[in-house]
Amino acid sequence: MFTYWGNHGLGDTAIVPVGHFQIVTKRDSEFPFIVNKNGDRVDIKLFTFDNDNLYAETQNRDNETTGNYVVWNLKNDEMQFYKTKENYITESKRSTYLQPDKFLDFWVIYEKHWGTWKRYLLP
Repeated sequence: MFTYWGNHGLGDTAIVPVGHFQIVTKRDSEFPFIVNKNGDRVDIKLFTFDNDNLYAETQNRDNETTGNYVVWNLKNDEMQFYKTKENYITESKRSTYLQPDKFLDFWVIYEKHWGTWKRYLLP
């Protein structure tokens, strides 16, 4: 079943909803990734999110042009990249972004979300 809440039944794709109808997806042995409405895909290593933003360390091959950290505004679907951890931390203090020590692995977040009674409601 393919829904916003996950792809359950085929076993190939895991999805975590992060708010504002945005998702983090993980397929087979790929890195988890996010895709904005323009189709721009960003592979991520570790991440966390709050009500309006997703904060992540990227796993992109083109970090030279984008950056090692990204903040994805889930409301307006805009991504802001930061070249280094130091740049991200500096901005996080001004903008109240969540700190990198709060970032978690995809499967930890997946289990927190789906590991409760919700899993029994899935097909």
